[in-house]
Amino acid sequence: LLDRLPTAPQAHPTLARARLYDAFAEVLAECAARWPTLVVLDDLHGAGPQTLALLAHLVRVGLPARTLVLGTFRDTGDELGEPLARCLAELRRHEAVTRLTLVGLDAAAVERYVADAVGHQLDADLRDLAHELAARSGGNAFYLGELWRHLVGSGAVAAETGRWTVRDRSAAVPDGVREVVTARLRRLTPDARRTVEMAAVAGAQADLTVVAAAIS
Repeated sequence: LLDRLPTAPQAHPTLARARLYDAFAEVLAECAARWPTLVVLDDLHGAGPQTLALLAHLVRVGLPARTLVLGTFRDTGDELGEPLARCLAELRRHEAVTRLTLVGLDAAAVERYVADAVGHQLDADLRDLAHELAARSGGNAFYLGELWRHLVGSGAVAAETGRWTVRDRSAAVPDGVREVVTARLRRLTPDARRTVEMAAVAGAQADLTVVAAAIS
C-alpha cells in the first residue's frame, strides 16, 4: 500500500528550510502553552550553520511567552568561528537577548565545591587541598571537576568512618584534561605549538622577553 502513495513534491531548499523553522517555532509555542519551557543549546562553538540559523530565526520572530533559550559557547582561541560570530552579531540587535560572560571559580567557590562533594564541613587538610585545586585549575570548572574525580578515583581522597580525608595530594594531570589539551594543541601550527610548550615550561608567570629569547 505504501508503494502506491504518490511521492511528495520536492520543495525549494530555501522554502523547505523556512517550513522547518516555522514548524520548530510552532512546536515550541505548543510546549510553552502547557508549561514553562527551557531550551539549552550547549557548546554553540561546535554547532553547524543550520542550528545557528535556527537560533537566529527564533529570536527574530520572537519567542513564545514562558520560553527561555540558553546558549553556551567558548570564545577563546579559534573557537569563535565565522558562523557563530555572524549569529552573535545578529542576536545583539535584539533587546530580548542578554549576554553573560562567565569567569573562573574563585577560591571560595572551589571550597564550596569540595564541601558539597564530601558532604560535610572541610577540615584543615581538605581546605588546603581546595586551595591547591583552585590554584591548579585556575578556576576552570571542567579542570576542577576532572581533578577532583581523579583524586577520588585514585584513592588520594577517600571516605573513612563517614568523613573524607586527604591521603595524597601528588595527583597527575587527569586523562580527560590531557585529552582535551592534546586535541587543541593538534590544531595549532608547529610554531604556535612550540611557543605554547615553551610557555608551559616557563610557568604561570614568566617574562615574555625570556620566553621569546628561548623560542628564537
